[in-house]
Amino acid sequence: MSWARLYRYRVQVEEALRMELAELDRAVQKVHEVRAQWQRISDDDADRLLTEARRGVEAGLAHGWLGEWNAIQMTVTNVDRAVAAAMDRRTKKQAELMEAVRDRRKIELVMKRAADRKQQIQRRLEQRMLDDLAGHRWARDSS
Repeated sequence: MSWARLYRYRVQVEEALRMELAELDRAVQKVHEVRAQWQRISDDDADRLLTEARRGVEAGLAHGWLGEWNAIQMTVTNVDRAVAAAMDRRTKKQAELMEAVRDRRKIELVMKRAADRKQQIQRRLEQRMLDDLAGHRWARDSS
C-alpha cells in the first residue's frame, strides 16, 4: 500500500470518528435532557407526596404514590446509567480519534521526508550533471 493511499485511509477513518463523536455528543445531550425531565417529575412528585403526607392522606394512597415515585427514581437511575455508558463510549471514540490523528501526522511526516529526500537526490543529480558538463568544458578548453 502506498503512503498516499494509507494517508487517505487514515483521513477517512479520522473523519468517520469525528462524525461518530458528534453523534455521541448529540445522544449524550439528549439523554441529559431526558434525565432533567425525569428528575423534575421526581422532584414534583416528592413534593406532592410530602404535602399530602402532612395533610394526613390515607396510607394506601400514600403507598401508591410512593410506588410511583420509586418507579420514577428507578427511571432516573437507569437514565444515569445510560449517560455513564454513553460517556464511556465517547471517551473510547475520543481516544480512537486521537490515535487516528497521531497516525495521520506520522504518515504526513514520512511523506514529507520522502519528498524532501527525493528532492535532495534530484538536486544532487542536477549538480552532478552540471559538474560533469563543467569538467568536460574544462578538459576541452585546457587541451
